[in-house]
Amino acid sequence: MLNKLYKFTQLQTAFNVNNIALVKGRPHMLNLKDLIHYFIEHRHEVVIRRTQYELDQSEKKAHILRGLIIAIDNLDAVIELIRSSKTPEDAREGLISNFGLDEIQARAILDLRLQRLTGLERDKIHAEYEELTKYIDWLKEILANESIRMGIIKDELFEIKAKYGDKRKTEIVYASEDFNPEDFYANDDMVITISHMGYIKRTPLTEFRTQARVESDQKVPVHVRRISLNTCLLPQCIIPYYFSPEKGKCFWLKVFEVPEGTKASKGRAYRIFLN
Repeated sequence: MLNKLYKFTQLQTAFNVNNIALVKGRPHMLNLKDLIHYFIEHRHEVVIRRTQYELDQSEKKAHILRGLIIAIDNLDAVIELIRSSKTPEDAREGLISNFGLDEIQARAILDLRLQRLTGLERDKIHAEYEELTKYIDWLKEILANESIRMGIIKDELFEIKAKYGDKRKTEIVYASEDFNPEDFYANDDMVITISHMGYIKRTPLTEFRTQARVESDQKVPVHVRRISLNTCLLPQCIIPYYFSPEKGKCFWLKVFEVPEGTKASKGRAYRIFLN
């Protein structure tokens, strides 16, 4: 009944997936392996571009910090130069010419707040520069080593899994029209009977009883086997003579595919199942 509901009602919904994706700017139909390949390739490019951006920004910041450290190490001379300058432009030019700084560093020194000239703040600037230098070395190592980049991709995927991963809320099964016929049969016990004339049938075990009357020649069974409905008839254990011909071909079929017959019926010729 459940299978009937799946097939003829909206209890189950089927939908198609069209795996078209842009590969280097052009649409392509991708299989699962290709999807994974191009996804990893894309993530690899993202890691490279992100790392390069972070490296550029860190080097810019480190460049400014180097200028601040020069100013702090020459604090008295820098303060005297700034105080003696008539305009900010004169002070900037003096910093560039006297301390080997560039314009960006000179502007950063002129914008430096007085509170950063205390001993504690100066130590913070030195510590920040040392930490930033280590980070820059790590970013350069990432760009130079592909195995590190692949490790980053893997770690980020695990982070996503830990954050968003949960059990599937829907179940992906075969479409209702693709249900196997055996889904519509109860797995009852059957008796397979084959006569010496080559006729085969299945009879429910509940209806099969030994008969005291004499059978006709064509109905006398030469092989009787108890078996469940959804089991395969395998030649090596069921009927080797009939389903394993001299040409060496081996045949099998499900028990439910064998026509059902009553105790008195003849059955059907087994050869029709071998064509």
